[in-house]
Amino acid sequence: MMKLAFENGVNFFDNAEEYGGGLAEKNMGYAIRKGVAEGTWSHKDLVINTKIFFGAWISRARLARTHKA
Repeated sequence: MMKLAFENGVNFFDNAEEYGGGLAEKNMGYAIRKGVAEGTWSHKDLVINTKIFFGAWISRARLARTHKA
């Protein structure tokens, strides 16, 4: 599916560890490696967006303090 999208002008792909319990990221990684190996694209051709989930327990204030340390 990524190859078809790329061949039709799409180079931005979105993912997250929460999609499929991490399986979606693994599958996308496989597709990217395969596309590079086949010469469909290089890593520089793709824009990948991913997200992480810290959980409901973390607050904005605590996250800000963590990143200042």
